[in-house]
Amino acid sequence: MARSTIDAGRRRLLGAAALPLLGAAGIAPLRAAPRFTAYPFPLGVASGDPSSTGIVLWTRLAPQPLLPDGGMPHAAVEIGWEIAEDERFKRGLMHGRAIAFAELGHTVHVEVEGLQSGRDYFYRFTLDDERSAVGRARTLPAPGALQPVRLGVVGCQRYEYAHFHALADLARDAPDFVYCYGDFIYEYRSALRAQDPGRVARELPIAVDECVSLDDYRLRYAIYRLDTNLQAAARCAPWIASYDDHEVENGWIADLKQDERPSEVLLLRRAAALQAWYENQPVRRSALPRGPDLRAYRRFEVGGLMRFSTLDTRLFRSGRFCDGKLTSACSPADADARHTMLGAAQEAWLADGLKERAAPVWTVLAQQILMAQAHAVPKSDKWDRTPLARQRLMDLLADSRAPNPIVLSGDLHYGVAADLKRDWRNLESPTVGSEILGYAVGSTAPSGASDAFFATLKQENPHIKLASRERGWTRHTVDTKRWRAEFRAVAEPMRAESAVETVAAVSVEAGRPGLRVE
Repeated sequence: MARSTIDAGRRRLLGAAALPLLGAAGIAPLRAAPRFTAYPFPLGVASGDPSSTGIVLWTRLAPQPLLPDGGMPHAAVEIGWEIAEDERFKRGLMHGRAIAFAELGHTVHVEVEGLQSGRDYFYRFTLDDERSAVGRARTLPAPGALQPVRLGVVGCQRYEYAHFHALADLARDAPDFVYCYGDFIYEYRSALRAQDPGRVARELPIAVDECVSLDDYRLRYAIYRLDTNLQAAARCAPWIASYDDHEVENGWIADLKQDERPSEVLLLRRAAALQAWYENQPVRRSALPRGPDLRAYRRFEVGGLMRFSTLDTRLFRSGRFCDGKLTSACSPADADARHTMLGAAQEAWLADGLKERAAPVWTVLAQQILMAQAHAVPKSDKWDRTPLARQRLMDLLADSRAPNPIVLSGDLHYGVAADLKRDWRNLESPTVGSEILGYAVGSTAPSGASDAFFATLKQENPHIKLASRERGWTRHTVDTKRWRAEFRAVAEPMRAESAVETVAAVSVEAGRPGLRVE
């Protein structure tokens, strides 16, 4: 069968795969082609959760994106999707229909299968006579393939504190895929520009002080996705999306009450926030929340080059307090063995993946927060708070002999590269892997993150090889011999135009644990 054709039965199957959850009998009154007074695709398109033969295609209908319902009717709407081998759609390959349900904010998550491995595709959506922008999707390499891969890492996208030049630079780079570690949105707004002109680059056009309802979170995502640089980055490559705290509430974890609000109120807010996260990310239907819970941890086999496991360090975390006090670090002597960062089920799932026999060249743990020991970092969101859980993970990496572990992190609002030690009580112990913590796209670094602080941090923690106060993103280039990470920094994030350049780079050679600063 020619690559540019597909039989009618397979087309029907692919189209049916795009229907989310509800069967045909359960679909509410359907509007096949409503007439809009405004363009229905202003929030752009995205692809995500790639496999070697498939991809997720995403869009949201919102002709009036700054209204709570996006200006959509309270009914399901059928839209078309298509995939081609070329950007002009001269060599059409697949097409189908998808249902945008009002209950899901008129978003669609089309799970396409039957694609070839390790190649580019182009996709778009149609509604009546309107067409969306064209996005580039890319499948992962075939099982066992060892072709080089390029990936970008982004997160901490505080809208008011920077123009998204980092995302524009990422879009120009067009990597094979993008990992977003979280803080795609921020749930609260900052001071207005007139109140803090040196820090606020732009203001949210419409903003409640803090998101608490589903409408609030939907509107916040719409504001972010209206950003043209973010749209370009979403179109350029498939994203593997995770979340951190600001998708819900600053500092939240599952077993900690933030304040005096009843627990049922906190769970309602979390349910609204996680539904909005699902609606606005190109993830598979298996990530659809069940009330205040979901499963965001998952695994991607990138040919034979890497096993890429995304972790959830929020939903199952415990042990925020050490010896009854909130501190930035917790010694093993004071720690509680029951405290966990990942939860028992996720730890077991990770262990199973690390012990699989078909080992790749690189073992990747993609997660949210600083894993390396750094007691001097004045932040409670880090693995220092659960030292026994971290020790279990270090022992697992060492004992499983997982090849060439690389941990991808974020959250600090500055870049860090560090080696991971088998025994943090003895920093001369073997290195079991390396951590590369990427820049924030928009969020500002803490005021204390000075050159003097970084110098002291590295002096007191010889396993920390690099620390850099910038905003931007990290570009990773990986082959069978070397993992190389470039820290791409935005020169003037407060200005409407800015250059972006590589200011630092680190690398790891396969089979030789430990980072090298270039």
